[in-house]
Amino acid sequence: MRRGIAVVAGATLGLIAVGLFAAPASAHDAAISGKANCDTSTGQYIVRWTVTNDFRDNATRGRVNALPEGTSVDLDREIPGYSTIEGIQRVPGNATDAGLQIDMVRWDDGYEQRGGLEQRIRLPGNCSTPKPPNYLKPPTNPDCVAAEDAKFSHEFNGAAGTATVSLDGKKPLCKGGDQGFALISYTASKASGAQLKKFDSAVGTISPQKSSIDFKVDLPPCYLKVYLVWDRDIIDPITATEKYGDRILGSIGKPGSESKGKPGLFEGGTSECGSKPSVTFENTCKNVTITLVNDGTLPAQFNGFTKVDDGPYQSVPKPFTVDPGKKATFAVEPVTPGLSVKVTSGSFTQEHTWAAPEACATPSASEDEGEPSPNPGSGGGLPVTGAGLGGLIAAALVVTGLGVAMVVMARRRRRLV
Repeated sequence: MRRGIAVVAGATLGLIAVGLFAAPASAHDAAISGKANCDTSTGQYIVRWTVTNDFRDNATRGRVNALPEGTSVDLDREIPGYSTIEGIQRVPGNATDAGLQIDMVRWDDGYEQRGGLEQRIRLPGNCSTPKPPNYLKPPTNPDCVAAEDAKFSHEFNGAAGTATVSLDGKKPLCKGGDQGFALISYTASKASGAQLKKFDSAVGTISPQKSSIDFKVDLPPCYLKVYLVWDRDIIDPITATEKYGDRILGSIGKPGSESKGKPGLFEGGTSECGSKPSVTFENTCKNVTITLVNDGTLPAQFNGFTKVDDGPYQSVPKPFTVDPGKKATFAVEPVTPGLSVKVTSGSFTQEHTWAAPEACATPSASEDEGEPSPNPGSGGGLPVTGAGLGGLIAAALVVTGLGVAMVVMARRRRRLV
């Protein structure tokens, strides 16, 4: 019996160990899936793409390519661990397939996946809108183009922050048919769900007097996105629910599809955006000299405050803005014992209390020196100490006179002898 029980127990423990070691290990893996629906209001397929991270660590996606050519998908850069990101693609109603390609996914531990990051889905190719009633169209003006008939073309270079939008054809727009456009650069982030904040923008209008617009915007030195959009209305910030969508020129849907050219959306940059404030204080006899430093990629605004002893802080009326990689210096004066200075910039805060440097101390007069001078040691010189020079000269003259008198008296005595 004992031998039998030992055999059964050993076999049970062995099976448990095999189960433990044979359990599947967690592996780095990213996958793409898509689902399409027909939007009968626009006659387009709306494809909802999902990118899944099946590993515990956060991952960052690489470049995105959408198919068919001319479509785009706006995806977040970071994919949280054991989570997903989503993006919307609009595809023409006669398209028979749609696809999404990502060149690579890199996890925070350094592992990269470069394969298995492409997905295509089949489409029926029959998405359309109901035909509108056949109303009679009013006569057109042969000398100009009505706003509803206007077509445009654009050139977009997001990496350079430039774009051009032009009215097609040789006829100008008819009166009242003005059409605005905008080019906007945003600071971005690889963090999932992070807002895009406007960095720079340029707007323009094509009118009966103007048939072409050139745009130029500055680009932030960090993660960024650039949009070329229909109309002059600028979204700031861009959020998960507030986006340009089909307003991006070159989109499949209207109004962006009214301009021919590649989609007006660009993303780039290699580092996180933000300011990096710091401050140094220097005590002088007359003031506190404050140096503001910004080692970040965005401008930093500094605010100053002062107080004496336990009183409340009072704000300095004017804030200071320091550009990326720059410094600025200002002084708080006059100074008094108990003066404290505080500098803030966003969540950054640093305080400092003024103390008189040793060079500012006034030496006390000794009993032999009499009354001290009004400002000893002022102007950087040394304080005057010891007897005065005039007294020394007078004493020397008295001693010299006594010596001469003694010599004359000695000669007279010799003559008398």
